[in-house]
Amino acid sequence: MSAPRSLRPLFVTGSLAHGGAEQHSLALVNRLAERGHACHLASVKEPSTLLDQLRPGRGGTVQCLGATRYLERRAISDLAATVARIAPSVIVAQNPYALLYASAARALARSSSSVAGSLRHQFGCSVVVPGMLACSVAPSASSSCTIISRAGAAAT
Repeated sequence: MSAPRSLRPLFVTGSLAHGGAEQHSLALVNRLAERGHACHLASVKEPSTLLDQLRPGRGGTVQCLGATRYLERRAISDLAATVARIAPSVIVAQNPYALLYASAARALARSSSSVAGSLRHQFGCSVVVPGMLACSVAPSASSSCTIISRAGAAAT
């Protein structure tokens, strides 16, 4: 049996303040890093209360784009440079605002990385990127994460 492929996800959030999408990103980054994946996270706004709880793992990075306006070209350019440099296997945007930045940066970097959005529902949060990973985080158990390989074998 071959070793599982290492992921190199880039999570994009609007900020790192306390909130559902931000907690979801934190849980996913930390759990994937525990499994040996180099995780990267970019926050559009200034860093905040959750920054010290992030553990992106060996080779992972945390970047604050420092945007002061809703849509800032410099922040998009900085994110595009990050996308070009790390060549993420997937870019996961945690809300529509982060998706705007992720999509613009991906296009500017001319990257072939997939972009996925996070879906929120009353039972928790889920991210699905077909053929790569599926994670679910329940509100009461924020460390719950299931990774599904291409072969369909799951590990929690």
